[in-house]
Amino acid sequence: MQACIEAALSGQRGLHPQLEASSSGASLHSLDVADALSTLTPQQFRVVSMLFDGLLNKQIAYELGVKEATVKAHMTEIFRKLGVRSRTQAVLALKSLAAEPPTDLTQPPAL
Repeated sequence: MQACIEAALSGQRGLHPQLEASSSGASLHSLDVADALSTLTPQQFRVVSMLFDGLLNKQIAYELGVKEATVKAHMTEIFRKLGVRSRTQAVLALKSLAAEPPTDLTQPPAL
């Protein structure tokens, strides 16, 4: 999922040939979340990725080599951009972006 988000943030567009957009696909909420993710700075994106992985602020600070107060400042801004009020809501918003992959993704998409 992280690779897909990074690809979208780098400006890549389009689906894998075996993926289809359907009415059961992306909701307006998930599109809003994707749009909000595109406004995150690289460091905020690292923090939100680690948050998604279940790391605590102290662990994130250690991994990034910053103070815990810096992580808290990033979290405040992430919550504002995602329109959420808690870590749980942020993770749930990110999970709304998850899509079921097709059964066979062994071949790369044709260009």
